[in-house]
Amino acid sequence: MKCDLLVVSAAQLITAPEGTGPLLGPDLDRPTLLEDAAVACVDGKIAAVGKTAEVQARYPESGARRVIDARGLLVAPGFVDSHTHLPFAGTREMEFDARARGETYAAIAERGGGIRASAAHLRAVSEPELALSVAKRLGRLIAQGTTTVEAKSGYGLSLEEERKQLQALRTASTLPLDRVLVAKLLGFVDASGKPQLTQNSMDAVSDRDLGVEFCATAALL
Repeated sequence: MKCDLLVVSAAQLITAPEGTGPLLGPDLDRPTLLEDAAVACVDGKIAAVGKTAEVQARYPESGARRVIDARGLLVAPGFVDSHTHLPFAGTREMEFDARARGETYAAIAERGGGIRASAAHLRAVSEPELALSVAKRLGRLIAQGTTTVEAKSGYGLSLEEERKQLQALRTASTLPLDRVLVAKLLGFVDASGKPQLTQNSMDAVSDRDLGVEFCATAALL
């Protein structure tokens, strides 16, 4: 049979044991672990998992559109990150030092830190700039093995800024990562050198499939 993707010769493959329900209790500590394993995918779905010889007997390499040799590698399900605030505009790592030295959150907030600092950072960036940063973060997530991510607003402290965050999520979720990078490399930047992610700049980039499209769902206020 033919397949779209065939991953072969993985040193190890870890997945859930066969069954239709969720794993509970002790079963969580009993994953299926295979050596010299393979995966065949058809129409975007996993069609077969097992020993390389067994899977190749059904899905030979000659009938695969793409073959990945996974020798020496681990094949595992993608991570699911169920709580993120992807559309943020500034970090507050300096507060970790203050907290470690005994300062309270209230004291840090009085100096303009805490969520007030996050809100100020957010107000200082445009929606296109925020969308571009979200797309980059999605790229890093998938590069590290996260294939499903929940994302939300929460730092705006106003209806307008919360909507900006959600709109940036929606924009980023419709852009293949490579398309974003191509737009930047083609020079769509303003006078200060900041990338300008506008409809005109994105339309100038080819619509052909350049890579993985990232999905993030946001319900607008």
